Amino acid sequence: MIYIYAHTNNKSLDSLRRAEAIYERFKADDDMGLLLNDHRAQAYSRNLNLPPALTIDSILDLNVVTNRGDSVIIDSNEEYGNKYQFFQDYFDKIYRVTDSVDNLLEGEEPILYLDEILVSSRYKDAKNTIKSKKIIFIDDSDKDMILLPYAKEFNDSGFELIVGDYIFPSYEDKLNNLFDTVYESEEYIDLIPKASVVITASVQTALEANTAGSKVFFVNTNSNFDYISDKLTDMGIDIIEWNRDTIESITSQSF
Repeated sequence: MIYIYAHTNNKSLDSLRRAEAIYERFKADDDMGLLLNDHRAQAYSRNLNLPPALTIDSILDLNVVTNRGDSVIIDSNEEYGNKYQFFQDYFDKIYRVTDSVDNLLEGEEPILYLDEILVSSRYKDAKNTIKSKKIIFIDDSDKDMILLPYAKEFNDSGFELIVGDYIFPSYEDKLNNLFDTVYESEEYIDLIPKASVVITASVQTALEANTAGSKVFFVNTNSNFDYISDKLTDMGIDIIEWNRDTIESITSQSF
């Protein structure tokens, strides 16, 4: 049995979206299970091509719902604490989803989500389909509410909004009043493949939209992501600064 553990932490579904691509890759080799750490992600997983999910509190509980000799694919930044040696003995293989082999512990096998462009086949299959949507999806939480100051400009230029699953209700209410068209997060998997242009601060969304053939603008909101931004640039994704001049430049273009 191979288990995928996707740590969403009530903030981001990027690891869950990657899990769909991982499941497609490994399902022919063995029975698969999915482990998550929050119930909202568990509910969202039913929209994806994934096995039924179980929830655990943290990475430290991986052995609670698995059996000795299983393998585990970990997409999480959590620390093992003092259990790593135990997990090495307990699991047949431990895979780590990461952007760099420098992040691996001894004994972990890498799944390099950037180098391998780890996306579901639904986005690969959409590569040559007709695109009609202009989509903005900052990420699953937009905790700093960076969209709010520019929402009217995007709406006036025909952009439609996908709200994230972890956005505060009061913030969602404000965005609903500023955009003519707002989609719930469950519609993400149908809309991204249809988008001619996507603006996002989610690395996984940038990969998925780019694979599907969209023009992608990636908002780098974290200086620690500079090395990721370089890789995205190499894929043809535009990295943008989040300011009014940039917004006006994008909204004045035809897509």
